Amino acid sequence: MANHVADSNTFDVTNFAGGATMTHGILDVNVIVGTKELKIAFFVVDTTSTTYNALLGRDWIQQSLCVPSTLHQQLALWNEEGFMEIVEADC
Repeated sequence: MANHVADSNTFDVTNFAGGATMTHGILDVNVIVGTKELKIAFFVVDTTSTTYNALLGRDWIQQSLCVPSTLHQQLALWNEEGFMEIVEADC
């Protein structure tokens, strides 16, 4: 399945400074983290004030049933067999 930016879904999102940032659309991507594969919708924005490539928000955290740790730069998630899996951040 090809990734596609939906141009008709442009709207403002709140940035970290509390202002509005216009999106360029929504990008649907199949994301693999550890042993899980989920379809995630990313809001595409144009910014030069950040040092990251993507943010995984509450919707993704709830859908993947993971526990993120920003301190340890890890995700704890449960695989299909019910065992906990630790995924290290790719720095």
